Amino acid sequence: MSRLRISSPLSVVLLAFAIVAVCVVTALGIVYGSAFLVLGGLLVVILLVVALVVPTERLMAVYVVVLVLVPNILQVSIGGFALTATRLLAPAILGVFIIRLLVGAEHVRRSPLDLVLAFFFCMMVVGLFVTMESGDAASRRYATSRMIAFTFEYFTVYYLVYWTVRSAGSRGRLLAVLVSAVTIVAAYGVVEAATHHNILNSINTGLAKEDVVRRIFTRADLTRARSTFEHPISLGTVLAMMLPLALHFTGFARTSGRRTLAWVSLGLMAVALLSTVSRGPYVAAILAMSCVFLFGRSGRTRAKLVVAVSVLSIMAVTLLWPVLVRVFSTFRIDASVNSRLVDYPLIFNIFREHWLIGQGLGTLNPTSFQYVDNYFLKTLGEMGVLGVLALLLMVGFVLLRAFSSGHRQQDAESRSLAVALFASTVAFSFQTATFDSFSFSKSAGVFWVVVALAMSLAVDTTGPAAPEGAAGPG
Repeated sequence: MSRLRISSPLSVVLLAFAIVAVCVVTALGIVYGSAFLVLGGLLVVILLVVALVVPTERLMAVYVVVLVLVPNILQVSIGGFALTATRLLAPAILGVFIIRLLVGAEHVRRSPLDLVLAFFFCMMVVGLFVTMESGDAASRRYATSRMIAFTFEYFTVYYLVYWTVRSAGSRGRLLAVLVSAVTIVAAYGVVEAATHHNILNSINTGLAKEDVVRRIFTRADLTRARSTFEHPISLGTVLAMMLPLALHFTGFARTSGRRTLAWVSLGLMAVALLSTVSRGPYVAAILAMSCVFLFGRSGRTRAKLVVAVSVLSIMAVTLLWPVLVRVFSTFRIDASVNSRLVDYPLIFNIFREHWLIGQGLGTLNPTSFQYVDNYFLKTLGEMGVLGVLALLLMVGFVLLRAFSSGHRQQDAESRSLAVALFASTVAFSFQTATFDSFSFSKSAGVFWVVVALAMSLAVDTTGPAAPEGAAGPG
């Protein structure tokens, strides 16, 4: 799909009509002095030009880089909604895809997750209506923000990646971009931990006047690395997800140089994960790498894991002893643990009154209620039994398809990738039970990219030939 091919006369007519309409709207904006019409027309012109020359697959690689590297602290507040780079970019790429779809340059296909995603989306819509009817102003704002984020950041990104990544080569390229971007973030996190300085901590946000939001963005003190992420736990979640994928590249990199870079990436991610001083991501990483150890078929992979863990442990003891002291001191019942334990009786009380569809989307927000560090519990309170059932079906179906696809692959590299993607999904799923994972756009956005790659692999059962028993987690 590197070149645009107009497949029918109707496509030509539609494209010509769109160009004429844009020209007319832009001209009217100039005549009547409307800056919004002029800017809107220019934006559509840019989208048309991009759609004519750039495949959506390449734009998704750009999206991944922006998602990981551009900090969400750089944002504009519009009506209480945080407008970030990824929230602007996702609908723009969707517009490009639609244009290319109309002229026959892109194609859609059924996804294994269509029904469960539709079920979850419908329950969110029901929750939004409940909030609009009975919720306060803060709850309505949070509910609207959640719907926009899910629709454009997560729902749209999943389908754009799934529709445009259709081969082993395209999956490998996008995955390499993702791992490379996270490696840069990990390196910055290591530097932050070593220097006790992060320039983002001094940048004012568009929501700085709201104490709750300001506290979320500055919760990372100088002993917990967050790099370009919103929160140390969000950073730790993504690093835990990326460890199995970086390990996959160590076994299937095409050259020795790339294999070395994969090992460097793996090491930086592991050290940066330690630097977040976050217990949940530690456990998530252990679970993810345990999945690789248990379900990977290569004995060399197990040996790699043992060596990597041993080397990391020696480095930690000799070079990072202060960090280890802080790490071990966090494994106790403290304010953070107690705040999570308190969530259970509070949500149960809400559940008894609103057990079927919950009390409304966005009602369990830090302004109206309190912060709930468990997305499953949060969903139970806001969307009831039906909502949490939809969420469990969605996560469970992703895990099932990702796991089962590993047994259907025809070559070692595809099996390795399937196991790595399954392990990454396990890490995020665990974090969903200890962290408000879907409310942080970076961790949730990376999750949907990983899920799209896993579902693409699940339906595309062929891949590049690789010798049986080659190194890697598969």
